[in-house]
Amino acid sequence: MIFFYLLIAIMPLSDHHFWGRSFGGLTMFKALGAICLVYAVIHLASNPRKPAFFNTWQARLSILFFFGSIVSFFVAAHGKPSGLDLVWNNISFAVFFITVVSLVDSLHKLRWTLLWTVGSTAFASLYVIREWWQFRKLFGSGFRPGGATGDSNYYALTALMGVLVAYYLFVERRDWWDKLFALGCLSITLVGLSIASSRGGFLGMIAAFTYIVWRSSHRMRNSVIAAILVLPLSVLSPVSPINRLLHPAYADNLARDARTTVWRAGIKMIKSHPFLGIGAGQFKPQVETYEMPEESVRSLAHNTYIEIAAEMGVPVLLIFIGILVGTFRTLEKVRRQTLAHGPKLLQLSAVSLQASLIGYATGMFFLTAQYQKHLWFMVFLSVALKHLQRTSARRRLSAKASTAADPRVSVGQFEPQYS
Repeated sequence: MIFFYLLIAIMPLSDHHFWGRSFGGLTMFKALGAICLVYAVIHLASNPRKPAFFNTWQARLSILFFFGSIVSFFVAAHGKPSGLDLVWNNISFAVFFITVVSLVDSLHKLRWTLLWTVGSTAFASLYVIREWWQFRKLFGSGFRPGGATGDSNYYALTALMGVLVAYYLFVERRDWWDKLFALGCLSITLVGLSIASSRGGFLGMIAAFTYIVWRSSHRMRNSVIAAILVLPLSVLSPVSPINRLLHPAYADNLARDARTTVWRAGIKMIKSHPFLGIGAGQFKPQVETYEMPEESVRSLAHNTYIEIAAEMGVPVLLIFIGILVGTFRTLEKVRRQTLAHGPKLLQLSAVSLQASLIGYATGMFFLTAQYQKHLWFMVFLSVALKHLQRTSARRRLSAKASTAADPRVSVGQFEPQYS
């Protein structure tokens, strides 16, 4: 499992000098993913109870999305060699799906998976903080570092999951070590988020914490905690995201205008090619042909939904939205079914992933993020959580049956560890 945990640890470090390096097209993430796949296959072969890989809609639609992206690349985009990374990305995500669902098959492994996720986000945040400290005087007060993640906006979106999982581990877990570790990681990541000052990330954070407060049975308490965690750093930051929203600087206005330009071009692409799109990976190369003569912005769409529809067609966009909805619904079922009888870890995992998904779905209105690792990690974890919930329910029913047959048998003997 150590290779799997290491795989989680390097997920945010896409621009790291070692972990983010590509060796002849093979990244460290893909290399570790291949090792984890071999271990997952061996683990499955020795496990008498196999997980139901395709028992949820998001699992089926995810594979359909990856397949549709590859087909779009070869058919609509004519399989240009310069874009073959897109094909390998889709294949690596399919492999990652098998790995996550196969290996996260116990509450013990789920707990460590969450802790490694929180820790890796805090570790990436240290790079963001260090970069800001080193270059703040050189680039001025408006400098927004991305650290080892490469980009401040993508870092903010990645950090959302770490913050929200750490929040629930700190507030809801009883283990003092988990709480202390979560608090430390949460503090570091919040500092990194305030320095990165992503407006899309901030709006995603607000949406996520709004859901947390609404869902909580202690709304006043969680409202106060959320305000204490988010607002001071967001207001006092040298590049406050609130200030960037209310009083945008010249560079902020340029970024806004560039986004609206490519959004208009993307909508034109959708109108011209509503069913098949222009081809996966072709938005940036072709965007200028859909802009007005006086406009010249060559970039990604900075909107996941527009870019998917423009590149692969509206049907594939509906598949993508179906993945998000299916993931949320599965997590909601897990939350409800563990609310009364537990395990508590499954319940808090489901709620924290729901909040993370809401934050991500909000942030994706301002970023091209359909191939971000943490998005698919959340989707795949939802499938693993469903399997764990069913296993836990079977154990409880078995415990009740055994207790009824022999009153000397305690139900607690059948309770899973780390409940």
